[in-house]
Amino acid sequence: HPVDTLPFAGKKFFNNIVFTGELDRAKLLSFYQRATLMLISSYQEGLNIAGLEALAHGVPVISTDCGGI
Repeated sequence: HPVDTLPFAGKKFFNNIVFTGELDRAKLLSFYQRATLMLISSYQEGLNIAGLEALAHGVPVISTDCGGI
């Protein structure tokens, strides 16, 4: 399922966690500029582009041992 169709899409949890769904480039840049960290909780990844983008913008990434990062 795309994230934006799930019941938690666009909701805030504990005033700190936001599930954004898909973002266009301008919103994505703003998101990375305001992010404290990125959490990747995947069981398996090929090449996690979002994690690499976060690192490129200076955002620390916390990840499971899922490979590809």
